[in-house]
Amino acid sequence: MAGEDTSTAIIMSIAAIEGRDPLDLDPMFDDIETDSLNMLFNSPSNNLYVEFTTNGWSVQLHGSGEAIFERQVSLSEASESNSKKSTA
Repeated sequence: MAGEDTSTAIIMSIAAIEGRDPLDLDPMFDDIETDSLNMLFNSPSNNLYVEFTTNGWSVQLHGSGEAIFERQVSLSEASESNSKKSTA
C-alpha cells in the first residue's frame, strides 16, 4: 500500500482479511503509538522489528517490508471451536 502511513496500511490489511469496513475496526492508537510507528517505518531498516496486538490480531512488522498477521483466539473461542468440530 504505497504512499500510506504504516498504521493506515495495517488497518486496511486487517479490514481486508476480515472482509470488514476499516471504519468498523477499533482505532489502533489504543494499542500502539501510531505516530511513532509511522515515523519508524518512514525510513525502514532491515534490522527493524515491531510486534504488537490490535483488533484481535498479532501484527509483526519487519524493516524489510514484511508484515505478518496472526489472529489471536481466546480460550473460550478455542473451546467453542473444538465443541463445534466434535459435534459436526
